[in-house]
Amino acid sequence: MPDPREGSPLPPPPAAGSSIGDTAFRLSLDAIVVMNADGEIVGWNPAAEALFGWPVEEAVGRRVMDLIVPEQLRAPRGRPAPFP
Repeated sequence: MPDPREGSPLPPPPAAGSSIGDTAFRLSLDAIVVMNADGEIVGWNPAAEALFGWPVEEAVGRRVMDLIVPEQLRAPRGRPAPFP
């Protein structure tokens, strides 16, 4: 039976000293976006890069609202977002 991963590169092994959480964050197939209390992105995994199209270097430090929320769904600061 052929290896289903054949033709797809395997992810690199976890770095020495990295935690299971760090490894799961990096290798997750789900996009994971972590933000602080001000809405600034502080974590952006490779799946988030693939889904949203922003490299980690450009995403970290920007506001989630400004980066991935469509403009028509953005609310003024301090107000709840409108839901259709």
